Amino acid sequence: MYASRICPAGVECPPGMARQPDLVSDKCRVGHYCPAGDVSAYPVACPVGTYNPDFGRQELADCVQCTPGMYCTPTGLSAPAGDCPGGYYCPLGTGPADSYPCPIGFYRNNSANEAF
Repeated sequence: MYASRICPAGVECPPGMARQPDLVSDKCRVGHYCPAGDVSAYPVACPVGTYNPDFGRQELADCVQCTPGMYCTPTGLSAPAGDCPGGYYCPLGTGPADSYPCPIGFYRNNSANEAF
């Protein structure tokens, strides 16, 4: 075990790993990012309101803001969770689907996903 080695960014290095970090081929899983760290480093889930469709991402900035018209809840998503429900609008980076209710007297423009 190489407890004093640094795990390179973009790969998973779980505790008890018996390989040198430069030989690791386990890319960081989708929905997460893996910053450089010690060999006990675990993948970090992309936060609510974001997702990550790619393996091997290295930092929080690699998490993509949720697509307008969709919501991204919970953490660690590889794609938006679903379409914005009726009665709500979901701008860029929306977390919970019920975050933005349409105000009274307004409706959601599906193409712009804004309340009008």
